[in-house]
Amino acid sequence: MLVAFGHMVFSWGLLALAGESKLTADAIDFVYYYVTTISTIGYGDLSPSTPIGKLLYSFFIVIGGLSLFGTILGKFVQSISEAMRLRLTGKHSMHNAYDHYLILGWGKRSEDLVKLIDHGRRNSDQILMLGDSSLDTNPMPDLLDEFLKTDDMATSHFLGRVGAKNAYKIVINTGCDVETMAICLALNALQPNGNVTAQFSSQEKANLISSNCPDFEILVDQDQELLAHASLEPGSGKIMRQMLDKRHGFTMLSTVLENDYESYAPLSEKLDASGARFMGVVRQGEEEADLSNLANSEFSKGDSIFYLAEERIESL
Repeated sequence: MLVAFGHMVFSWGLLALAGESKLTADAIDFVYYYVTTISTIGYGDLSPSTPIGKLLYSFFIVIGGLSLFGTILGKFVQSISEAMRLRLTGKHSMHNAYDHYLILGWGKRSEDLVKLIDHGRRNSDQILMLGDSSLDTNPMPDLLDEFLKTDDMATSHFLGRVGAKNAYKIVINTGCDVETMAICLALNALQPNGNVTAQFSSQEKANLISSNCPDFEILVDQDQELLAHASLEPGSGKIMRQMLDKRHGFTMLSTVLENDYESYAPLSEKLDASGARFMGVVRQGEEEADLSNLANSEFSKGDSIFYLAEERIESL
């Protein structure tokens, strides 16, 4: 670009010396004349009138300008093609991503996971991104806005590429407990701003990560527990699944308190006004939820309130 700019300025100087005042007196007119000439458009409304000006036009402006124009256009097309290739193969970078949903790994039932998260996005502008080491292309381009590929997801370089530090929510669902553990430890060192949830098959490995990453939400595949409970309490499986699926209307949601409440009554009024039904609270710094009678309890800023509602309450 600097060479092209230099060629344009040099052309203006030579034409000015040749007495082509009609071309050089006005800067906008000259830029218009120069661009239309080197791009071969050449409307003909502006042209050199002196013999020297015509020679400069023929042997310097046209030949040099066309060469530069072709080079710049070729590099531009090449850069666009390269950017598209990198994006299609997941080798690009989204390090500037912010407030996005990030899924790391493509494990069992990942398609259902993507559909549920897509349905639960706070707004359609939030990016839903997948990072994975086993796939070659985006498996769900209609729902996944971005796909990034790597050989190792547990590296600071890759976590930087997917913008993990500033992600709104991070879900780790690799299908391999060892890989999930490595990603959890790498993320714990990064200290991301958003919530991190990881899925394990082994309770032992889940407990190990829970002790090392206390701020992460660690889940164990609970299909067997759900199966056993549903057999003992017929119909409970349907209710439990519906509570976790926002596509069915009322579902379990949470909001972090922005204020202190001396009792349950004022909090209950706000929940009722939003059509929400209180379920329980996870107090700040504690791992277990409190589902007991909370009529006389106090609630502190930073506690997570869980409730059944059709839409999330953004502020409490």
